[in-house]
Amino acid sequence: MKSFNVSVRFINTSSIDQRISTEFCEVHAIELISDSPIVTPQGVACLANIFPPHQVVLRPGETYEQESILWVSKEATPGTASFRAGIKPVGRNATWSNPVTIEIRSGDE
Repeated sequence: MKSFNVSVRFINTSSIDQRISTEFCEVHAIELISDSPIVTPQGVACLANIFPPHQVVLRPGETYEQESILWVSKEATPGTASFRAGIKPVGRNATWSNPVTIEIRSGDE
């Protein structure tokens, strides 16, 4: 599997405050997810979040950013692949990004 670094940005596009819990893998952990079996996040994203645990309040129009690592499956064939990244706080529904397209190259390119 090959990895690549990504910057993940959450933008509150609603008209009300939104809360993102960034606890260190406790009950309110945020987990990055993918809707494609070809692209998967590295472990549980909360390991890369700010420590000590706290809650981020995003006011309308505000953003929250973090660095993460995604992996491309060995079974992926050269060409393009599209996927959506998302977050799924424990006990809540997933929120998805717009589709992202990556180019998969063969070998060590």
